[in-house]
Amino acid sequence: MTFANFLRLLIEGRDPFHDDMHGIQLVVQKPLGAIHPFIQKALRAINTYTVVVHPIYEQDFCIEAQMIRSLYDDQQRIEYISAECDGTLKRIPGGIKEYCAVHAKYHRILCVVAAEDSISSDNTWCTIPVGDDCSAELYRFLVALVHGTVPARPSMLYGEALKRVRKLSLAEALSLTRYEGLLGKNTELFIASWLDQIVCQPPSLFTLAQYLFACDIQKFYGTWEKLYIRYSPEFWVSFWADQLWQAIVFKTIAQRETVAAATKGTKGLPFSFIRQDYTRHAIPQLQNALEELYALDIRMKQGGITILFESIFAPLLDRSR
Repeated sequence: MTFANFLRLLIEGRDPFHDDMHGIQLVVQKPLGAIHPFIQKALRAINTYTVVVHPIYEQDFCIEAQMIRSLYDDQQRIEYISAECDGTLKRIPGGIKEYCAVHAKYHRILCVVAAEDSISSDNTWCTIPVGDDCSAELYRFLVALVHGTVPARPSMLYGEALKRVRKLSLAEALSLTRYEGLLGKNTELFIASWLDQIVCQPPSLFTLAQYLFACDIQKFYGTWEKLYIRYSPEFWVSFWADQLWQAIVFKTIAQRETVAAATKGTKGLPFSFIRQDYTRHAIPQLQNALEELYALDIRMKQGGITILFESIFAPLLDRSR
């Protein structure tokens, strides 16, 4: 089953679960984010089910509490488990697989996971891969998911968006669907005035930090060039100071305790840093960069030049160390 077909079944009010199916896992490349509420609403519209949502906000998943709440509940229900928050996919502890194995005997389970956290590969689970790009077919069903009806004709907004970008991400597509059916005769004016701001967004600060800690020189400086002029030097001092300090704290806790403990003790770091890129950087190196940043901040406040950020980045981007 494709993600588009899964949405089509929901829109038509048809049960996506078969009698012999324990669960459905949406295996995603990036968080579904704002799409979740619409999927949950469509599931609730299927009269057979009550939907119970369990977002995972921490590394530790309280399996016992979930069992107490719902294991012996007689009503037909779907356990909707979303392993994402704060814009990143969360690693699912081993306990969640045990949780799903037990609960699948009593309830349907719909779980949103990354590929490495796949719950099961046997034929009692339906695995639906969800890419980050949005096809024309998937866009039609997203529009229907938001507005309640499948559009009769190809979308002008979708067609114009593809003239501006090679592919449309799910997040961009969902932003566009909110305007479908609402613009009427103002569609062309909306396209001329606003479409570029929706589908041609600059890279995020999160992505910029990810490239720095990954030592990806080309992508980092290409992104830095686009973002630097959008914010003040004072903002950049604050942003990089926070990233470096969080990285130092993460490394310190990871060395003294565990990576799981370090993840709980920090926030705002790129997911790739938590997964693997923290091994690229030594604590003294991160401390030196933070001290140079503070020195730059002092020079700026004394009227000095503000173009020395690159001298701080260079050692962190050096793969040869």
